[in-house]
Amino acid sequence: FYLKHTNGDYKKEELLKKALNNINPNKSHTYRKGKAKGWINTLTEVQKQLIQEKAGDLLVELGYEKDVRI
Repeated sequence: FYLKHTNGDYKKEELLKKALNNINPNKSHTYRKGKAKGWINTLTEVQKQLIQEKAGDLLVELGYEKDVRI
């Protein structure tokens, strides 16, 4: 199995090894600590209000929140 959409032809195992070696949470802008509700600390008040209005009921239904208030 080779991937053609890279700078070279890599076997799947080689590409996986390279990807794992590149994981560095301290340099990643997408890495989160994974703590419950940690995402809410990154939102502005406007964003929180929009989420509450548009998806508040869904957050409760899915068990992410106990009530519609975020």
